Amino acid sequence: MGGYGMYSDYHTEDYFVWLVFKKNKRLLANHTELFQNDPNFKNLVYQCRTFPSDSNLKELADDFKKKSGKKVNIEVWRLDFISDSLKLKRVLVNDY
Repeated sequence: MGGYGMYSDYHTEDYFVWLVFKKNKRLLANHTELFQNDPNFKNLVYQCRTFPSDSNLKELADDFKKKSGKKVNIEVWRLDFISDSLKLKRVLVNDY
């Protein structure tokens, strides 16, 4: 969210899609080769950032497995600003 009170609005740039592999290895989806070279995968990542529903996360995981042969878990995190402490924290929005 940006701003305060009635001027706050939703920013998808504050949402991050992570690919989580075995042994808890993590990679931002937009740092993958698929994101750079595959428009459909890129669109699925943007869908997960905009609307991180179970079905969108499942679709992204299935697409990644089909194209890379690797099973992956998907996590969507957002940033949250704590005005009392003036700090940012990460909040898990959804995972699949």
